[in-house]
Amino acid sequence: MGDERAMSEDDIETMAWELETKMIEICKDPRAALSAGLAKVRAIMLAEMKAGHAEMKADWAKRRAEMMAKIEAELAAELRAALADRLRRHNATRARRGHCPSASVQTKPGLDSHTADGP
Repeated sequence: MGDERAMSEDDIETMAWELETKMIEICKDPRAALSAGLAKVRAIMLAEMKAGHAEMKADWAKRRAEMMAKIEAELAAELRAALADRLRRHNATRARRGHCPSASVQTKPGLDSHTADGP
């Protein structure tokens, strides 16, 4: 118990006065004193619950945003790959049928839009 600080005479007197005041309140009206004490406890517990709920809600919102960003990135990559593959197959079919006048034109670097020989 080395980190407990010594109480001064004023601290002891203040604490004794508060204790005596509470005891007088309890003697005068025990139910009111009990109700007041329970109301304080209830208010403290409610504030702690609300703080915990807000923290949990913020944590879930953060996790949800991270998961949505990851899913969107994965879907975007899959979609780009699927569209590039579809475009290569479409252009290869057009070139085989003779519908494509310039088979060597590229629409995007790295993607050959008129042949099946993509990256």
